Amino acid sequence: MRPNALEENLTGKKIDDYFVLEKIGEGGMGIVFLAEHCGQGFSQRVALKLIKRGMDTNAVLGRFLMERQILADLEHPNIARLYGGGSTTDGLPYFVMEHVEGESIRDFCDNQRFDINDRLRLFTKVCEAISTLINS
Repeated sequence: MRPNALEENLTGKKIDDYFVLEKIGEGGMGIVFLAEHCGQGFSQRVALKLIKRGMDTNAVLGRFLMERQILADLEHPNIARLYGGGSTTDGLPYFVMEHVEGESIRDFCDNQRFDINDRLRLFTKVCEAISTLINS
């Protein structure tokens, strides 16, 4: 399968201080890349989420920026930390998070052969953790 133009244009390129290594995920409004931040005497692998071209309407931009703010407010050992964010030179917003090796929750459930009840129990645990953070 041929990657889309955004992936072709960003892999191997820099966004601010981040060198884009490869695509690691995609959702409805954004693409997540594995990137490397190179600082003064150190480097760090991160996840960089960038809004998709064409999804940059006012409503979607608002949701993306709200997601970034929610992540900034969350501090929990089981939630990836937000490191920062910004906009590309052509105005697409992005945010940078801690990169955590592993599989997606969907793949985990599939690989464990979870039925719908197992999936709902896991989903409930995730919701409880987030609810605890939001209500504290």
